[in-house]
Amino acid sequence: MTHDLTFVALERRDEVRRRILVVERFIAAPGRRAAEAAAAELGLRPAQFYNLVRAWRLKPEPEAMMGRHAPRNTSPRIAKSVLDLIDEVIAADGRAAAGAVIDAVAAAAAKKGISLPNSSTVARYVRRKRPTLLTNEQRSRLDLIVDHTVIDLAVDFGDGCARRPLATLVIDVASETPVGLAISNGTPASAHTATAMLDALRRGIQYTSTSSGKPRVGIVAMAEAECGTVIEALRLVGLEATYVLTHAHGGGLVAESVLGREHAGLRLKQRLIWHRGSRRSATVKSGAKALTPADAEELIRGRLLSGQPTMAFAHLHGNCRGRLTKALTEIAQAG
Repeated sequence: MTHDLTFVALERRDEVRRRILVVERFIAAPGRRAAEAAAAELGLRPAQFYNLVRAWRLKPEPEAMMGRHAPRNTSPRIAKSVLDLIDEVIAADGRAAAGAVIDAVAAAAAKKGISLPNSSTVARYVRRKRPTLLTNEQRSRLDLIVDHTVIDLAVDFGDGCARRPLATLVIDVASETPVGLAISNGTPASAHTATAMLDALRRGIQYTSTSSGKPRVGIVAMAEAECGTVIEALRLVGLEATYVLTHAHGGGLVAESVLGREHAGLRLKQRLIWHRGSRRSATVKSGAKALTPADAEELIRGRLLSGQPTMAFAHLHGNCRGRLTKALTEIAQAG
């Protein structure tokens, strides 16, 4: 049986697979001697092994076997009951303003008799975990938004140095989810945007007779040179494409809106998008090693991208789709 290891850190997957194999073998043929042999095989005490078996039976997900590659604990000052309450309130209305969520948490805590830490601590947790989602203006003006962010992972791009990768995301406005991805070193450029657009195009809905209207694409950039060739390619096949100029710390806000500052155990560092120096360097944990770009893309893709294809390219018939694919491929390869 193949298990979904999306939420297990890459460097821990072999060990998780080994533990699953040993635990499932024990469950099929249990007994004290079998438990002792299995525990010895995994380098655990029998009591620890029984805990592992219990965890797998309660939650047969690979991350339960060795701890999820998850965000750091928000603060030791927040009790689990409070964290659970905040998560419940956010889940009940993810579109509520941050202030409204904070007020709702206070009201729910008072009703349940739960003691809250100071308001600034609650506010920090709420703003960290709650996506702000897209604005009404963005939803009315665009169908796809290309934005960038930096992912807090250690990746070796071939020079022996560990760096946080740039993630260029194509975000479908209708579903408010990423539908295209490119992972790269450095800062935003036409090649990265073309690669992400190709990803969204290849995974998108094919031509349908019911599709209507030209899709509107906005590309976040600090200068036209970062995306001008991509915009030209999109316009040549009938898309309405433009760049959304921003300042050094203005990128990544759309990605943060739909994903939050943390998503599925990955932290987004939007203020590092246009940094090239030491601030993009990453620390590799003791006993681990930096990810390869391919492994990093697999991990990020599994955690950030929606499985839902975009409808934005559905109006493109075969010839236009082929021309756009060819043009974007040339831009991506030229970078």
